Amino acid sequence: MDILSKEYRDLTPILSTHFNYDNSSQKFHIKQNSSFKSHIDVRLRVKYFIISYMKRKAYQDIYPTFDEIVLHIMPLLKNGITPEEQTILNVLETIAMRMHSGHWKLQMRTQLSLL
Repeated sequence: MDILSKEYRDLTPILSTHFNYDNSSQKFHIKQNSSFKSHIDVRLRVKYFIISYMKRKAYQDIYPTFDEIVLHIMPLLKNGITPEEQTILNVLETIAMRMHSGHWKLQMRTQLSLL
């Protein structure tokens, strides 16, 4: 939704295509006899959770190990395709640098992008 909201000013047409709007509760609900499917690429999901986790840890001046990162993000990825550790490592290597102690630190860029 966050990515779509940047591309489209009004999400109502997209929501109306896939959901029913309930005026009384002012909420959208999945249409009857349909299911919710996520089409977000697993690498993008991994990247999002790694960045979020590592930013929080960096704020605490903590730099996690690869195992700590995997242990934190794996439960967050359970509702879709579960990536292999090699996939997580490949994504991690594109956004962070390994420190001499085996810990990881986000690369300093002007702005990290999910795309």
